[in-house]
Amino acid sequence: MRKSKRIEKKRDVSQKKEKNGGKEIMNKKRLSVVMAGAMLASSVAPVLAAEEVAKSEVTLANKGLLINELTDAVWNAVRYSDDLRVDKNLRGKSVYTIQVGTNAVSTTVRDASAVSRTAVQKAVQTALENVKVGQVVKLVDLGHKEVTEGDKKVVLSHETTTKYAESELKSTTDTSLYGELTKLKAKANFEAVVEGFGYDSSRNAFVITLKTGVTNAGTAKADGTGREVVLTTESNRLDLTKYKYSSDKGINISEESWDNQTLTGNLGNFFGFVEAENAKNDRIPTSTVKEYTLTSGGTSFELSDLYDGVMLTEKGQDLLSLAKDAIAAAKRENVTTPEKAAIQIVDLNGDGTTDISSSTAGNSITATLKKDSKGKYNVAVKMLNYYKADGTTIEATELDTYTISADNEAALKVVLKWLDGAHANVEELSGTDRYATAVKIAKEVALLDGTATTPKNIVLVNGDSLVDGLAASPLASSFADNAPILLTETDGLPKATKSYLNELIDQQKNDTITVHIVGGTSAVSDSVKKELKGLGLNVARYGGSDREATSLAVAEKITDLKGGTGYTEAFVVGATGEADAMSVAGKAASMDAPIIVSGFNGLSEDGLESVEKKVVHVIGGDGAVSEDNFNNIKDVATKVRRISGSDRKATNAAVINTFYEGSLGQGSDIDSSTTESVIVAKDDVLIDALTSANLSAVQNAPIVLATNSLSEAQLNAVVNNAKYAKNVYQVGGGVAREVVKTVAQSLGLVH
Repeated sequence: MRKSKRIEKKRDVSQKKEKNGGKEIMNKKRLSVVMAGAMLASSVAPVLAAEEVAKSEVTLANKGLLINELTDAVWNAVRYSDDLRVDKNLRGKSVYTIQVGTNAVSTTVRDASAVSRTAVQKAVQTALENVKVGQVVKLVDLGHKEVTEGDKKVVLSHETTTKYAESELKSTTDTSLYGELTKLKAKANFEAVVEGFGYDSSRNAFVITLKTGVTNAGTAKADGTGREVVLTTESNRLDLTKYKYSSDKGINISEESWDNQTLTGNLGNFFGFVEAENAKNDRIPTSTVKEYTLTSGGTSFELSDLYDGVMLTEKGQDLLSLAKDAIAAAKRENVTTPEKAAIQIVDLNGDGTTDISSSTAGNSITATLKKDSKGKYNVAVKMLNYYKADGTTIEATELDTYTISADNEAALKVVLKWLDGAHANVEELSGTDRYATAVKIAKEVALLDGTATTPKNIVLVNGDSLVDGLAASPLASSFADNAPILLTETDGLPKATKSYLNELIDQQKNDTITVHIVGGTSAVSDSVKKELKGLGLNVARYGGSDREATSLAVAEKITDLKGGTGYTEAFVVGATGEADAMSVAGKAASMDAPIIVSGFNGLSEDGLESVEKKVVHVIGGDGAVSEDNFNNIKDVATKVRRISGSDRKATNAAVINTFYEGSLGQGSDIDSSTTESVIVAKDDVLIDALTSANLSAVQNAPIVLATNSLSEAQLNAVVNNAKYAKNVYQVGGGVAREVVKTVAQSLGLVH
């Protein structure tokens, strides 16, 4: 069992979701809600017509969030392709950039997108450094279109092909550039102005050398002996059937006027060949994606704005995220005792200056708070601004101040403790969708575990089907860096997953990251594998002809990761036992014990061989794993037992009572580590429970499956076994607040 070590993380700004008739409805999350309700979009918006441009207000104090939002938008947007039809200075760069006020569109931010997310963040920060109230900041699309050519998607900045291909410059066929010029040699005045032509391999260019005396066309030669026209793959196409005898008028070479010109006597009249009509660059116009108007705003809250007595509200969660930002900034700048220096709490009814927060981050605020003349408690929370932090010494100008007023001292101290330690004992981990939720859980696991802030292994499963993913959790935990479990669509990476992978690539060399796909090509297609490799990531796949074969492939990999010694315990679930597998996913992960998924007709010979001479825990009743199947396992296993209930909630309660017996870890026959948390996930949509398995393993936390209510058996299991757990995590949206409240009450965390 890995001991948890909580370290601070940079906030993940996201949206919340709710359930309505079984369908997920997304609500825009107010990213700047801590700054008087200013609105930011958490996803890259589509290009809109001018009259439809999304507009919002952002408080000046919330500039840090705006910087982070714009950074994500630019970094996560599609890139221009490395194609000759794209401007050279745009290739490989984001199609998005920003514009501040009446300044020009930022090329610095655009160019930084080819470097790293960190470079983009710094460029955006510099651009917004002196932004003032009333100014408008725009997220700008530089103009692009996406074209599918064969099996490849090309992102272009122009409508037409305008450049030469290298093959055209080298070719000597009749229809090539060389061939066309050869045909023109018969024209009297052509040789009067052209000395020679051909491909120069030393310069990778086709060169037309002009006669001495031509002073207007081409460019000066390096040796100063004349002029020449140098055509490369960056050159606009020329119409060799026309030339210019003045700076703005073209003459068709086939007409008499070419021979009638007195160019031999006055070569200065030759201005070169006319640019081809299709070489006109019809740029797709720049457009505004979103506008943000800076306002003065405020940073004062009533306690009820932040806390409902059980959990932090949306505003409170945002303030907690800023606290995590503060710690991250202090660690980044190597500030001494960052938890103490980065977050300071002052009693405004006292002397107004003394930091009353604990010497160790996360401990209770022990000072007695004073009331004002109206009987209110008033405190100021000063937090290091992630974007202002510069150097190991924290200056007053680098701290942002938020004031909180309250009537209840005990409840206020709960919130202050959470902010001081940048950790809430009752916290929701959810994103805009299941993919973003998985990313948020992955980041939390990395922080709590303390061993994988930049994981080198990722486990990837289909987010729409649990069939192949049932076996994923123990595989993820078997890696030394406690690999996060991320989700994908069948034929492509969703935005949240790809964005997180890009963040990891930005932090470390991408050739050190391996993505482990669990499932066959019907679950996660080869197009996803190709997309991952396109990011420069290593890819491995564990799959089989069916769910049992996939789980056996995973079990074999777990054996390899354990040095070939194999596993001593295993879990067996039925072919339709998704809920059973999710109940035990965290415990299986903490034990590095594979979850073997039985086929519809019971375990095959290979399946039985995989559990031979093992301690086997069968999860689910006869309807999931038949008595015949159980007896077959019993014949080959060292020991076998069944843990089940009358339904998924009863089985979930039985799992908690069995594997977290005795105050969740005190006296368990499986693991004697102390349980630190309880995880609550939906029981109807189980994918969030899967992605929280590693969080469960790190915290030795049972996963309680409950969407709208707890059963008596579940409540009894939590009450009997949860005496020492100090945290409740709600993973994913859609869990009723009363469910979380009931669990929190059983832990004594409701005030």
